[in-house]
Amino acid sequence: MMNGVHFRVAAVSVLPRRMWWRLSLLVLVSPLVSGCGPSALEGEEEAHHEFPPHRPRSYEQLVSDIEQRVTRHQAAGTAPGDDSELQDLAGWIPEFAADSELKRQDFDRAVRLARQLQPELAGGGVLSGDRAERVGKSLQGLRELVLSSRDPNARGEP
Repeated sequence: MMNGVHFRVAAVSVLPRRMWWRLSLLVLVSPLVSGCGPSALEGEEEAHHEFPPHRPRSYEQLVSDIEQRVTRHQAAGTAPGDDSELQDLAGWIPEFAADSELKRQDFDRAVRLARQLQPELAGGGVLSGDRAERVGKSLQGLRELVLSSRDPNARGEP
């Protein structure tokens, strides 16, 4: 005892060198095992995402699929608004136009045509009269843009 101060010595456990290596290895491996590290499969999210079977592969196929479905509805006298797949196709026009070779001006036109076409196809009843004519004009415009998407020298802005 020194001047009223008491010291107490406690035994401190020192890990052997082999235990330090195991502990270090555990600390390094834990994040990888728990999923905190990079994914083992690149594009894991995309691998789990499935597209519907009616989703086309290209802008050109999209326009063709819309035309075929509209023609079928007109021939059968059925309402296109009841065809959920047709509604999907019409909704995908801007996305597929963006992924195509369309120039900016043509892309903007495709988006405008899609905005005109979607409500016409979603409306109730069969396609006839003025409504059928408006759908036909929109489809004609989209068909013309298919040609522009094939030819990089076609009109439109660079």
